[in-house]
Amino acid sequence: MIPAKTRHSRWQFEELLHYDILPGVSAKIRRFCIHPLGVMVLAVLIAILCGLIVHPRVFTLAAGLAIVATIGCCWPWLTLRGVSATVAFPVERLREGESLRVEATLVNRFPWPAFGMAIGNLGSSDSVEAADGHDSNDCSRLAVLAVRLGTIPGRSRIIANWAFKPPKRGCYPLEIPRLMTGFPFGIFQAGRAVQVHNRLLVWPRTYPVGPVPAVADADDADGTIPRNRAGNAGEFLGVRPYRRGDSPRRIHWAQSARHDRLVVCEVQSMTRAKILLILDLHPSHHTEGVSGSLEWSIRIAASFAEGWLTQGAEVGVIWDGGAIMPRSGIGQLPQILDALATLPPATRTLSELLRMPAVRDARAAVRVIITTAEAREELPESQVEGFRWALLRREGFQAGSKKENSRPVSRYGPRAWLTFDHADSVPEQLLSGWSEARHGS
Repeated sequence: MIPAKTRHSRWQFEELLHYDILPGVSAKIRRFCIHPLGVMVLAVLIAILCGLIVHPRVFTLAAGLAIVATIGCCWPWLTLRGVSATVAFPVERLREGESLRVEATLVNRFPWPAFGMAIGNLGSSDSVEAADGHDSNDCSRLAVLAVRLGTIPGRSRIIANWAFKPPKRGCYPLEIPRLMTGFPFGIFQAGRAVQVHNRLLVWPRTYPVGPVPAVADADDADGTIPRNRAGNAGEFLGVRPYRRGDSPRRIHWAQSARHDRLVVCEVQSMTRAKILLILDLHPSHHTEGVSGSLEWSIRIAASFAEGWLTQGAEVGVIWDGGAIMPRSGIGQLPQILDALATLPPATRTLSELLRMPAVRDARAAVRVIITTAEAREELPESQVEGFRWALLRREGFQAGSKKENSRPVSRYGPRAWLTFDHADSVPEQLLSGWSEARHGS
């Protein structure tokens, strides 16, 4: 039996062997050793060592390997000295889920052809097509996009285009594109920056939403006329049976007594609601990724803004780092969607966000907070009242989460004006998740 002191000393020694003193240097060494050029350099060094120890003839192998490595590095570098590229997007704005064709213009000034050309760091690609219509090598699943362009003839100018489907909102290209080639041996990938003619702004995906929430003290809309649709002000339209959630002030007592059931009045809509969307994007409250709760929160905010602006409401958005105050008009929606497409990482918590003057001063507006149910639970009771809560269950928006395993968020009671258990529930809840949407008023 090994004494306890000996076992402890052995454990400390093993821990010392596994401790990385310089993790940054170690990572660079590991990347160099698995890189094709690093393998060639190691092979040359080993061949030189064998020539010194075993036999001088091995120096011939070392020389051959060194020549191959030199050609493999110099040829791609020289090729790119005479080749340039320009990338252009046909439109300035796009929505998530839509695709377009990106066009690249390539010029080869050398008299010899340039082989194995590719453009990288655009985002994602579904297919690549050369200018003459022939399909190129498929690269749709590469982690870092490398749109293969094939061969560019000497002293020529070609135009290549390919289908491009942005994976998420943002300003594309996300990184500076690079024109790359590794011909002839692929042991070294030379690259140079590609000129980008214009940027592509990708808006969040939106879904249809229900009617504007009822506001008892909404401001009259100047220059508008009453509409023959149910609202909270205006002329009398008719009566209908009482529905759960209707205001007691709208009960028609005479008709209710006559029919022995509650009957409510419906009046015209003459007001323009003022709505302020408060977007909580703190990383500790959300799951990351294209299907995470953070991206879905932004899509929900964009859907509310687009749908309610179309219905005539005044809509604004507040987030950590900026604010767009409520107003209507055709210029409000592009301004909101542009801002939502390029939101910076948040640093303020939800509690700090609710203490902003812009939030406190908007008490006359319908203040809708879009956040996760877990973030709502962290707030004190003093900061909960006076808002409408659109809550996402964070676990339901993680990678691999299943609809049948989702846990409802009904435990948040009446304060949860709107709840989203998972991504599949978002379109349905946006259409009929609150009382005005269910009642059609």
